[in-house]
Amino acid sequence: MLATMPAVVALGSALWLREGLRPRQWAAVALAAGGMALMTLARLGGTAGDGGHALGNLLVFGGVLGEAAYVLLAKRLGAALPVVTASFWMQAFSALLLLPVSLPGIGAVAALAEPHLAGLLVFHSLTASVLCLLLWYAGLRRVPAGVAGMFTMFLPAAAAATAVLALGEAVTLFHLLGFGVMGASLLLATWRSRA
Repeated sequence: MLATMPAVVALGSALWLREGLRPRQWAAVALAAGGMALMTLARLGGTAGDGGHALGNLLVFGGVLGEAAYVLLAKRLGAALPVVTASFWMQAFSALLLLPVSLPGIGAVAALAEPHLAGLLVFHSLTASVLCLLLWYAGLRRVPAGVAGMFTMFLPAAAAATAVLALGEAVTLFHLLGFGVMGASLLLATWRSRA
């Protein structure tokens, strides 16, 4: 399901933002999906399995649609607002959406006073919620959303690389092929054409 994200973002950018994608970029989307499929096969031990539970796949695809909407909204906001302002409003809107579902666990906030956990929270806030968003919005000002969507394939790929490097998981042929195909996809999408 995650392999569909670059294609969903590219389709959304073409339909909603009216960004034209060249055939080379559509080919890059297909390569990204193929690379993610290979990474998925690596996770499944090289077998396709039964494809998982239908509801689970539907929920994951719902998450893909939400992430694609985030990329497209970020592109739209980033064009109209300064980078820091756009990042702030996306974070504020996300916090408002999460507030009702977080209220039942409000008592657990006291655990954040523990120094190690508080330090991890600050680190995560500065990297994933501030630095990454500032870089993302700055990049979206310079490239079409369809091209930016190609970079979303590196989210699960980075997780796979972290699992191999930090958790000692085995590297398989599917990992290597998947990384190679995704790298080719990114080159195809971002390589400048001759004038």
